[in-house]
Order: sequence, then structure tokens, then C-alpha cells
Amino acid sequence: MFDQCDANGRNLAKKAQGATSQREQLEKKMELAKLKGQGNKLSAKLTQARKNEAELLNKFADIRILLYWLRIDILSLAGPKWSERMELLNFIIEELELREDQAHKGIKALRTALSNQKSDLLAFAEVLDQKLGDIAQKFKISLSQARQVCLLMKKSLDTNVYWQKWNHLYQQLSEKFLPVKEAVEKAMKSTPRASSLVENRSFSLEKLFFLEKTPQF
Repeated sequence: MFDQCDANGRNLAKKAQGATSQREQLEKKMELAKLKGQGNKLSAKLTQARKNEAELLNKFADIRILLYWLRIDILSLAGPKWSERMELLNFIIEELELREDQAHKGIKALRTALSNQKSDLLAFAEVLDQKLGDIAQKFKISLSQARQVCLLMKKSLDTNVYWQKWNHLYQQLSEKFLPVKEAVEKAMKSTPRASSLVENRSFSLEKLFFLEKTPQF
């Protein structure tokens, strides 16, 4: 299934590159035709080529955002509670379906994979939610505070945002903060994730779907 997604992703990337090449070739031909006073002969083709390229790039840009949300907000271990993840995943599935067509079967392949396996993909989130609930009860803090400590792990230690959040949580939890943080880290490390394969594949698909350089018109 994922091999099929990768293959379709490569096909989509080739189509986007092809649309860009076609537009560039027609622009060169147009310049030569204008010198001969025959530019009108290619104007319709060039207009259509630009339209096709723009439609492809816009579609891929939309999917790129959806895949980013999938990796960062849904399949990331540090994230919202299970119900919110499922709501977001259903939204992404719906948005992918809106962008399906016969010419881009890779989109449907990804949407079908996510739809068929969404419960398994997010099983880890239910496990983590239970562990965070247990931690909150053990240390007599709110579930929201336990979640915030979990979300802290998503931040890079090299950023001001991490330490600002660290200080904020320390002020809230006082002497409980460090043991809570240790308990949350342990809970996260021991949470099995069936989603890791899909997360890696999503990243791979994202690279395949999009060109690194967006052509300028």
C-alpha cells in the first residue's frame, strides 16, 4: 500500500515537472514567434499551459500543508488528546478526498490508507492519554497540566520558546514539575506507536509530491 503511494507520488512529481517544462518551452517558442509577428498562434496554448501548471502547484501546496499537519499535529507523539487527533485526521481525509481525480491517483491512495487504518494509527494516542491521566492523578495536578508537560517535549531545547514554556510550567507546578516531567518522558518512551511507519512515509510522500523550486511566471 505504501509502496503504491510512493510510486504515485513520483508520478505526481513528474507530472508537475512536465507541466513546468511544457510552459517554459512554450514561452521560448512564444518569444521566437513574436519576432516573426506570429505570437497569436501560441497564445491559447501558453495560457492553458500556465493554467495547468498553476492548478498542479496549488493542489500540491494544499496537500503539502495537510501532510505537515498529519506529521506534526496528529502522528507526533507529543500532541493533543485522541479525540482531537481523530477530528483532525478526519478533516485531512475529507480534504484529500476533495482533491482526488483520475489524473492524480496518489492522493486517493494516501486518503484510502489513512481512512482504512485511522483507528490503528491513533491507538498510541489513547494509550498516552491514559498514562497522562494516571500521572495527573498521581501528582494531583490537572490533566491539562500533564498534557502541557507532554507538549513541552515537542519543542527544541535550543529555542527560547522551550525555556519560556519550561519556566511557565515550573512556576505552575513548583517542586512537582521535575518529577512530573520525568514521569511524562517515561510514559512517552514506553508508548508503542503503530503510526511511525506512516509518519515516515508521509514525509517521504511530501518530498515526492512537491518540487523544491516553484517556477516563476
